[in-house]
Amino acid sequence: MKNILVIGSAFIVEIISIFLAHYFLIDIIPLLPCFLLISILLICFYETDLKLLYKGFILAILLSFYDIGMKLFLLREFKDKVDMIITIMVLYSCLALGITTFIFTVLINKKENSIQKIMAIVIFIILMAGHFSLFQYL
Repeated sequence: MKNILVIGSAFIVEIISIFLAHYFLIDIIPLLPCFLLISILLICFYETDLKLLYKGFILAILLSFYDIGMKLFLLREFKDKVDMIITIMVLYSCLALGITTFIFTVLINKKENSIQKIMAIVIFIILMAGHFSLFQYL
């Protein structure tokens, strides 16, 4: 039950940030990394009984959801290319933050052995690379 609450609240924070970004456009852009960081910290560091591999899957889905939502809702609104470039830079820095935080979480985990840690990192990176290759022109 605790796992569902943590995952659900992380996705609710992301949905709120996407809708705020859609409606308040330029004013909310500096706060987007904060919303994503809250979701990432909920998934990675909140004490749940999820294994690292499951946390990697959930975080990859969360980051993909965030990326798709921002590209669909936010980037369509820009008339000026400078604002769009700044927003894209913020978006990709947020995604880099998520990837780095997950790798850090895996490395400090003492519950699982090194093969499971390596497998979690490799599968997470493959999932994110697959997402970037599939949705780069969205």
